[in-house]
Formats: sequence, C-alpha cells, structure tokens
Amino acid sequence: MRAPLPDVQIDDNEHTCVFAQNTCFPDDQTLPIPMFYIVIKVERKYYPVGCTRSARNRVIDHESTSKFEQPIHRLSKSAISDMLSSIKLPFDWERNLYWKDRRFNGGAATPLNGTDDVVARVSEFAGLMIRSAAEMGRKKLSMLVTIEKVMVILREDYELMVRAREEEEALEGHRYMISRMLEHDPSYGLENAMSLLRRHSPAFTREMEQNLRPSALNGYKPAAKSAVEALERLVYDGRGSEDHQSKLMCCVCMEEMVSGSLMVRMPCSHMFHQNCILKWLKKSHICPVCRFNLPEKTT
Repeated sequence: MRAPLPDVQIDDNEHTCVFAQNTCFPDDQTLPIPMFYIVIKVERKYYPVGCTRSARNRVIDHESTSKFEQPIHRLSKSAISDMLSSIKLPFDWERNLYWKDRRFNGGAATPLNGTDDVVARVSEFAGLMIRSAAEMGRKKLSMLVTIEKVMVILREDYELMVRAREEEEALEGHRYMISRMLEHDPSYGLENAMSLLRRHSPAFTREMEQNLRPSALNGYKPAAKSAVEALERLVYDGRGSEDHQSKLMCCVCMEEMVSGSLMVRMPCSHMFHQNCILKWLKKSHICPVCRFNLPEKTT
C-alpha cells in the first residue's frame, strides 16, 4: 500500500478540492433495505489575486448537482467510480487536486494523484459512515461530495466577470418583469412593456432592449397539441404537500385545490386545475411555476 501523502498548504492559483460530508438526514426505518444516498456537487469559483477568498470576493460561473442512490450492501469503489465518471465536468480537475476536510478552517489539505485517489477517499469516508450507522441501527445514510474548482485571476479580469454577471442578472430581472406584465395582460404588448421599462428602470439600456426582443415573448408560444394531450390527468385526493399539513394551490387561478377536482400534472411535477392549465397552455408552452418548457406548437 502506498504511504499517504503529507498534508500541505494550498497556495497555487488554480486547484481543485474534494470534500465529503455526512449530511445527517433523518433515518427512515420503513426502507426495506438500508440505502445510501449520495449527492455530488460541482462548483467553479473565481477570486481576484491578492484578496481574501470569501463569499464576497468570488464569482461562481458553474454549479451543478447529481444525485445517486445505492443499497448499502452494493456500495463499492466500483459504484463510486461509476458515479464520478457519469458527471460531465466543465474543467480539468486532476491538476493540483486535493482532498480536504470541511470541518477545519485552515488551508491544510492532502494532495491526490488523480481520480483513483478520489474514489479511495470517498469510499473510505462512506465506509466510516456505514460502520457507524450499523452500530446505531440506521437504514438511511446520505453524503454530500463537493468538487470545487478554484481559479485566482487578475483583478481586471475579475472585475469584468463581476460586471458581466451584474448585467446578466439585470437582464434576467427585466425579462421577468416583461413576462409578468404579459402574463397579467397578453394584449399589453411587448412595445408597451419595453416603454415602461425605459421610463422606470435606470439600469435598462438599449443593448438590453436588443437582447430582450428575440426572447421576451418566447414564453408566449402555445404548447404543442400532442404534448398537452400526453399530460397526466388525475383526480385530486385532498392530500396536501409531502408533510400533509399545507393545502395545495393552483398557481394559475391562485385558489386552493378541492378534493375531487380534475387536475393535470406537468412533466416537472407541478399540478394545476385542468381547466386552468389547459387555458394557459393555449398561450404559453412554459410551466407558470418553474418555466419548464413543453414542446412548442409549430405553425
């Protein structure tokens, strides 16, 4: 067995750290067999050179999560390797690769020699969790694995990224405002909505207007008939949310759902009164809650 590499202080301007955490979800003794749930989170962060690495001094340009589950008796190095291999990382993560324990605030970390070392570390961490759970009789285990890419860049490049992010957020805010105006009254028209933004939003620029024009009305294309016909129909049984405490509400008419009502469930799992969502889908192919896109009606 190879001797473990010593802990080092991370001081390079481009590196990847891998963390593992026991997320300590409540146990579930109703499970037929003990299960292990793993979430792998991927982040890429940029910091300006010479500044403290804090949440205030960073730009995150990539975030994604992948969820896996495996019976505990089948969780192996091979299974963990398959999980990691299935994730498409937008960066090279094997250069300057480290294992770090989030419980410590210092910069000490253990250098790793590639994916095999990551698999070994995650497997070791999972093994400790499994042994501890067996002693307590737990049947549900959950772990978060974070792959964090850190890039330290010149201050001027960082400031350009910050400005681009601010403009992107402002553009998204304006797009949302226009969408809400047109949802309230589709006859209001894109030109009137643009005119209102020009008068009342100092951040609204001509460049933003040009970016908005091709996309602002994108949500107001009807859904394809075949997609609407394929939606799941059901009768509401009166149960509320997962905890059965709160009532469900149709987000189109903003009224509570009544037991026995005819419902439609979108592919994104959001449910609406059948009449409400069918009327909605005649003017928009987008879910009114999460903006999930159904296929558009073709002309």
